[in-house]
Amino acid sequence: MSASAAPPLPALLKVPAGGRAARLSSNRVVLAFINLHATQIIYVGPFANVSTTRAVARLGPLGGSLVLLWDEDFTLVGEEWYAIADGAATDILVTELLAVAGPGAMGA
Repeated sequence: MSASAAPPLPALLKVPAGGRAARLSSNRVVLAFINLHATQIIYVGPFANVSTTRAVARLGPLGGSLVLLWDEDFTLVGEEWYAIADGAATDILVTELLAVAGPGAMGA
């Protein structure tokens, strides 16, 4: 995964050597990371130089997760997030929930 591109979410990503896992989004109200690997650990953070010693969260194998909510984590949920695995190519599920104005919204 290149550091300059992140696929649209939800996405199943491979994070062998690190890269962007979620783009910057001012409309995001929920962001979730789930480690799907059986043995590898994934480290995530809102900075490009995330590493095994510099991360906001450590996601353990077989479902280790981090869920960010706008009413608890404030602007952190909308930041760009990066991930790195401690070993071989590792599957991580990344999903988000966006708040989008639509019919019935105030001012719509």
